[in-house]
Amino acid sequence: MNNLASSYSDLGRRQEAVELEEKVLKVRKRILGEEHPDTLTSMNNLASSYSDLGRRQEAVKLQEKVVENYLSSLPALKKETNSSEDDGIQKAG
Repeated sequence: MNNLASSYSDLGRRQEAVELEEKVLKVRKRILGEEHPDTLTSMNNLASSYSDLGRRQEAVKLQEKVVENYLSSLPALKKETNSSEDDGIQKAG
Protein backbone atom coordinates (compact mmCIF):
# COMPACT_ATOMS: atom_id res chain seq x y z
CA MET A 1 0.00 0.00 0.00
CA ASN A 2 2.93 2.32 0.66
CA ASN A 3 4.12 1.81 -2.92
CA LEU A 4 0.64 2.62 -4.20
CA ALA A 5 0.63 5.82 -2.17
CA SER A 6 3.99 6.73 -3.69
CA SER A 7 2.59 6.09 -7.17
CA TYR A 8 -0.41 8.31 -6.43
CA SER A 9 1.94 11.06 -5.36
CA ASP A 10 4.07 10.65 -8.48
CA LEU A 11 0.92 11.06 -10.58
CA GLY A 12 0.00 14.26 -8.75
CA ARG A 13 -2.77 12.53 -6.79
CA ARG A 14 -1.29 13.80 -3.53
CA GLN A 15 -4.50 13.89 -1.51
CA GLU A 16 -5.18 10.23 -2.32
CA ALA A 17 -1.58 9.44 -1.39
CA VAL A 18 -2.05 11.11 2.00
CA GLU A 19 -5.29 9.26 2.68
CA LEU A 20 -3.66 5.92 1.90
CA GLU A 21 -0.54 6.74 3.94
CA GLU A 22 -2.75 7.66 6.91
CA LYS A 23 -4.43 4.24 6.67
CA VAL A 24 -1.07 2.46 6.41
CA LEU A 25 0.25 4.33 9.44
CA LYS A 26 -2.83 3.52 11.51
CA VAL A 27 -2.50 -0.21 10.75
CA ARG A 28 1.25 -0.29 11.38
CA LYS A 29 0.86 1.51 14.73
CA ARG A 30 -1.79 -0.99 15.79
CA ILE A 31 0.09 -4.09 14.65
CA LEU A 32 3.75 -3.15 15.02
CA GLY A 33 3.71 -0.36 17.60
CA GLU A 34 4.83 3.26 17.43
CA GLU A 35 8.57 2.59 17.62
CA HIS A 36 8.88 -0.15 14.99
CA PRO A 37 11.12 0.88 12.07
CA ASP A 38 8.35 0.22 9.52
CA THR A 39 5.97 2.45 11.48
CA LEU A 40 8.60 5.18 11.63
CA THR A 41 9.09 4.91 7.86
CA SER A 42 5.34 5.30 7.34
CA MET A 43 5.27 8.31 9.64
CA ASN A 44 8.12 9.89 7.72
CA ASN A 45 6.44 9.20 4.37
CA LEU A 46 3.22 10.78 5.60
CA ALA A 47 5.10 13.82 6.91
CA SER A 48 6.68 14.26 3.49
CA SER A 49 3.28 14.06 1.83
CA TYR A 50 1.85 16.59 4.28
CA SER A 51 4.67 18.93 3.32
CA ASP A 52 3.96 18.38 -0.39
CA LEU A 53 0.38 19.52 0.24
CA GLY A 54 1.54 22.63 2.12
CA ARG A 55 0.55 21.17 5.49
CA ARG A 56 3.95 22.06 6.88
CA GLN A 57 3.01 22.39 10.56
CA GLU A 58 1.56 18.88 10.54
CA ALA A 59 4.64 17.64 8.68
CA VAL A 60 7.03 19.12 11.24
CA LYS A 61 5.00 17.78 14.16
CA LEU A 62 5.01 14.28 12.66
CA GLN A 63 8.72 14.41 11.84
CA GLU A 64 9.45 15.44 15.44
CA LYS A 65 7.44 12.40 16.59
CA VAL A 66 9.51 10.19 14.26
CA VAL A 67 12.73 11.44 15.85
CA GLU A 68 11.33 11.06 19.37
CA ASN A 69 10.14 7.49 18.73
CA TYR A 70 13.37 6.55 16.97
CA LEU A 71 15.52 7.81 19.83
CA SER A 72 13.41 6.05 22.43
CA SER A 73 13.64 2.79 20.44
CA LEU A 74 17.44 2.78 20.33
CA PRO A 75 17.98 0.86 23.61
CA ALA A 76 15.51 -1.80 22.47
CA LEU A 77 17.19 -2.07 19.06
CA LYS A 78 20.61 -2.38 20.66
CA LYS A 79 19.38 -5.09 23.02
CA GLU A 80 17.76 -6.96 20.10
CA THR A 81 20.98 -6.75 18.06
CA ASN A 82 23.12 -7.94 20.96
CA SER A 83 20.74 -10.82 21.61
CA SER A 84 20.90 -11.88 17.95
CA GLU A 85 24.70 -11.74 18.01
CA ASP A 86 24.78 -13.81 21.22
CA ASP A 87 22.65 -16.49 19.57
CA GLY A 88 25.33 -17.03 16.95
CA ILE A 89 28.20 -17.35 19.40
CA GLN A 90 28.94 -20.69 20.98
CA LYS A 91 30.30 -20.52 24.49
CA ALA A 92 33.52 -22.42 25.17
CA GLY A 93 33.33 -24.71 28.04
